[in-house]
Amino acid sequence: MAGEALPFPVIVGDVGGTNARFAIVPSATEPFIRLPAQRTAAFDSIEEALIAALEGWEGAPPASALFAVAGPVLGHRIPLTNCPWVIDVQTVMARLDLSVIMAVNDFEGQALAAAALPDDAWTTLRQGSPVVGAPRIVLGPGTGLGVGGLLDLPNLWVPVPGEGGHVDLGPRTEDDLALWPYLHQQVGSRVSGESVLCGRGLLTLYRAMAARRGETPLHATPEAVTDAAGAGDDPLAVQTIRHFVTYLGRVAGDLALIYGARGGAYITGGIAPAILPFLQGSDFARSFDDKAPHSAWLSLIPIHVVAHASPAIAGLAAYAAEPQHYAVSRSERCWMRDGL
Repeated sequence: MAGEALPFPVIVGDVGGTNARFAIVPSATEPFIRLPAQRTAAFDSIEEALIAALEGWEGAPPASALFAVAGPVLGHRIPLTNCPWVIDVQTVMARLDLSVIMAVNDFEGQALAAAALPDDAWTTLRQGSPVVGAPRIVLGPGTGLGVGGLLDLPNLWVPVPGEGGHVDLGPRTEDDLALWPYLHQQVGSRVSGESVLCGRGLLTLYRAMAARRGETPLHATPEAVTDAAGAGDDPLAVQTIRHFVTYLGRVAGDLALIYGARGGAYITGGIAPAILPFLQGSDFARSFDDKAPHSAWLSLIPIHVVAHASPAIAGLAAYAAEPQHYAVSRSERCWMRDGL
């Protein structure tokens, strides 16, 4: 199940809807070296972003690449879910003179990070009572809502990709029932997890709550909403983040039920660190656990929030250096320069 090493140096990339982050793994025994991050909107293609990231690199040129991409990998042309890029594997190999390219889902990279990163790379919300060998879940609100699983087999980690961020999100309380018509006005008849639990979703939630209250929204970006909530001087922004955290807890708890994730829940993505004080409050854990008849064992699941600048990069680098410890499928996701 475990894979052979990619040719070194390996360029690894965490390619999301907003940012493309890259690093070089020189060899199996050397730490990865970060390259400058690139904004996806500034380039027409990933190969242009890669060339820009490598502009100041003075080491040996990369021989292969390993990308975690924000979207399903279903062939050698890979469209991103929240970015207009379509990654053409053969084009990238030709432009950068690479011999091999491998691509995985972005939350496979995040799941690898949950296996590879040390304890101090995470802020613990709840210590819990982890069960050795039990599955873990990873989810992260950012440009979208990413979801992945991680199986802990003897001497082998198995990341499980998916598109779980697009599951339905429904109302549970009277407050939700009053809010939902305004969410429907914003997103249509189906409210998914990603409709609310991502950057643009946070803004959608804020606007829906403003409409329900008959107030005029004061903020035009998700960053402005999180900043105002953190400052505590905007009650609507504070309530928006509290609702956001509650809904994130509900989705995380559902995923924990699905995976039987008694090994832990890992929250990543760009939004989580910005709302950490709210995640550390009672709303998230209470919503996570409120899943009768299974609330008791859910309440024992450890919950961690990423405190690392580039967790997916660290996870990909760990796989590139020691692929024998990870079972990552390469079927129809790994291509050689000659097309084999």
